[in-house]
Amino acid sequence: MCTYASLFMQPTNLQPQLWALGSSRGSSGSTAMPQPTNADIKLRVFILSSSVATKVAALEALSLGCALPCFAGDGRDFSYNNGSSRAELHVTLRMLASDGRPLGRPELIFNSRSFGESHQLDINHVSHVAGKPDWFYQVAGPGPIGQPRRSAQLPVSSDQLDATLAVIGPRDVLVTLLVKAANPLLLLPAALAPAIDAQLLIQFDFAAGTYSITGQHDGFPAYELYINMVPVHRHDPVAAGKGPADLIGKMGVTVNVLSTPLPAALWQP
Repeated sequence: MCTYASLFMQPTNLQPQLWALGSSRGSSGSTAMPQPTNADIKLRVFILSSSVATKVAALEALSLGCALPCFAGDGRDFSYNNGSSRAELHVTLRMLASDGRPLGRPELIFNSRSFGESHQLDINHVSHVAGKPDWFYQVAGPGPIGQPRRSAQLPVSSDQLDATLAVIGPRDVLVTLLVKAANPLLLLPAALAPAIDAQLLIQFDFAAGTYSITGQHDGFPAYELYINMVPVHRHDPVAAGKGPADLIGKMGVTVNVLSTPLPAALWQP
């Protein structure tokens, strides 16, 4: 299948001096070119409710031991740092050396990438939240997550949670974020288990000082993307009328953020 990444990630043979963006002199005099900068990029995928319950197919019900399984959510709102996530990917696009000079070539540094621990809860320890979708439950039992029947955590691999970097022009780079995470508590083949899916492409044009975002992700759960700690994309499944059933099939949300001024870095390299 043709992906967004395949449209941009073409072989390049750029020389290191193309990244030394100082000042240049045109026919009309001296013109200051925008300096390259480091960029902090963080993607968080989370469940708004503290627990979620949804009907499942017979095969899943057999593996889970109940027809209406309940799982712990993250129970939080949108936040750069606070609370847990089902998946989190935090990288730095590094254009500057520690002394502030442009690098010969850009680098992508992983700060963190992780999956949150999954818990299956007892139906007696959760209750539906009035006025919310049918999947939106809250923990009613003792402890922060009630009493889990089972717990598991998906191991991190580049096939399931990754970021890649491609140089696509003299002052242009493309960062691709990938998430493909199935619930580790579902005892189903990977091809059958519904998974959280996302593929987001962030193109940085450092000559213009802008970024743009294209890509797709599932309608569920919630998604938040930050550049330099500034939210640049948020998806609320409650507001969008989406739920766990939207994990099945193709990614249903298209992301298209047109060229936008790059938020100023809030920290020094």
